[in-house]
Amino acid sequence: MNATSENGATSDRRTRGRGSQDAGGAADAEKRYIAFCDYFATGEGRTVMVAVGCSPFHAEQVFKQSAHSYFHAGMVVAELGSPEPETRRMAMMIPDPVLRTFQRKPSGTPQFYCELHFNMA
Repeated sequence: MNATSENGATSDRRTRGRGSQDAGGAADAEKRYIAFCDYFATGEGRTVMVAVGCSPFHAEQVFKQSAHSYFHAGMVVAELGSPEPETRRMAMMIPDPVLRTFQRKPSGTPQFYCELHFNMA
């Protein structure tokens, strides 16, 4: 499987900006995390998958529960708001109402997942 950024660089599973985290996946209450995969292949088009959670572990679990297992190897986990260009580009997929909900820090464990497929045939 190739998880490839717009510049064509193939990437393995990576984690960026992991905050303080205990074994259960709890993280700093002020931070939110994004798990994403930008997949494209000749003849298949392009699929962008984005999940948001309250800890790196939570974002990863939301992604893994929602995306087909084929895409798990290309998943990247990062802090939402990271300066990394790839992370910023993927964060633009998250609708403003969802971001505002996460910013309000609602009780419980909010989560979000979206998938966008481009048929480039």
